[in-house]
Amino acid sequence: MSAQYQGDGLRAVESPNLESPFSGTSWGAVFAGGFAAAGISLILFLLGSGLGFSAVSPWASESSMSAGGLAVAAGIWLVIQSWIAAIFGGYVAGRLRTKWADHHSDEVYFRDSAHGFLAWGVATFMAVSVSVLAGMTAVGGAAATAGAAASQAGSSDAMAYATDQLFRMPADGAATTAPVTTAQTSDDGGNVRTEGGMLLGRAVLGTGNDGDTAYLGQLVSRETGLPQAEADARVQQVVNDAKAAADAAREASAYTALISALALLVGAFIAAVAGVLGGRHRDELEEVSRR
Repeated sequence: MSAQYQGDGLRAVESPNLESPFSGTSWGAVFAGGFAAAGISLILFLLGSGLGFSAVSPWASESSMSAGGLAVAAGIWLVIQSWIAAIFGGYVAGRLRTKWADHHSDEVYFRDSAHGFLAWGVATFMAVSVSVLAGMTAVGGAAATAGAAASQAGSSDAMAYATDQLFRMPADGAATTAPVTTAQTSDDGGNVRTEGGMLLGRAVLGTGNDGDTAYLGQLVSRETGLPQAEADARVQQVVNDAKAAADAAREASAYTALISALALLVGAFIAAVAGVLGGRHRDELEEVSRR
C-alpha cells in the first residue's frame, strides 16, 4: 500500500513494492574475488622473487643488477602484480554475483563496479594484515638475538660502519701526534666506540651541539693518533656522508610510498572495471542459455 497524488488529493492506492528484500551486495562473490586477488598476488610475488627482484649479487665482479636498478625493477613488478591481481579479483566478484532482475542498466553497472572495488578492498586488507602479522612475528621471534646484537653494535649497520670510519687507524702508517696505548685500545676501545657512535648519531640527526662535535673530534684524535685538525675534518666528513645516506634513504622511502599509493589507486579502478566485465559476461551467458 502506498500514497499517490490523484487529482483532489492523496489517496491510498494499491501499488507493487518494487524494492527487493535482498541486499544489493553479494558478499560471497566479494570475498571470493578478494581471495582470488590475494592468491594471484602471492603467486606473482613469489615469481618476482624467483626472477631476482629481491636480491643483489654481493660480488662486484659479477654482472648483476645494481641496487638502484633493482629498486626500479621491483617497483615496476609491484605495479604489474597489483594490477593483474585486481583484474582477477574484480572479474571473479562480478561474475559470481547474484542476478539483479528489473534493474536499470546504470544501476547494474554501478553494482558490478562496486563489487569489483569491494573485492579489491578485501584483498588489500588481507595483504596488509598478513604483512603486519608477519612483521610482528619476525620481530617477536628475533627479539633476543636482535637485542644482543644491538647492544653490541649500538646502532644500525650503516651507523656502525660510520663509527668504524671515525676510529679507523691511518692506513698509510703516517706518524701521529698522540700515540695510542695498547691498554687503551683493548680495554676501553669498546666503550669509546659506543660513546662515539652515540655522539655521531646525535650529530647526524641534528640533536647534538658544537660541544658534542668537538668532544667527538677529541675522541677520534686520542684513539687514532691523528692531529686534532685532521680528526675534526674526519668527523665532519663522516657526519656529512651519513647525512647524505640518510637523505637518500628517506627519498627512496618516499618514492616507494608514492609508487605504492599510485599502484593501489589504479588497482582499485581496474578491479571496478573488471567487476563490470565479469557481471556483463554473466548476464550475457545467462541470456544465451535461456534461448
